[in-house]
Amino acid sequence: RAPALKIGAFEIRNPVVHLSTDTHGIEAGPLDGNIGGSILREFTCIYDLPHRLLYLEPNAWYGKPELTDNSGLVIDSRGKSPRVLFVYPGSPAARAGIVAGDELKDSNERDLTSDQWHDLLDAAPGSNVCVTVMHQTRVARKCFVLKSYL
Repeated sequence: RAPALKIGAFEIRNPVVHLSTDTHGIEAGPLDGNIGGSILREFTCIYDLPHRLLYLEPNAWYGKPELTDNSGLVIDSRGKSPRVLFVYPGSPAARAGIVAGDELKDSNERDLTSDQWHDLLDAAPGSNVCVTVMHQTRVARKCFVLKSYL
């Protein structure tokens, strides 16, 4: 977490950030950064396309704590079975043995919607989560306790 992010006159306290030292690839481009949905949710965004301007108006989310995933999983939940894109080292999911490339289902081997996955993984620290993990040809049930690790 960074101490703060200033955008114009606004300050976001303790945002989760990702900093790259890549010298090639998508994260080595000429951009200064990418503000994701967790920051933009705090504002009503007004786009002035002809003038290439973006206006931000604080909304009901402004200043509220950022929603954080307490599992350590970064998943692509657009398909039928979500695929793990990245697992944060030292996170609950990493300690449970979940790795990038794994496919997930809930503990009863059901597919969940993207919103259901977020509800499951954004639950309060201390919540127990069990998922079915398909790793290549193996299927296993993995359980872990959600924890605030950032």
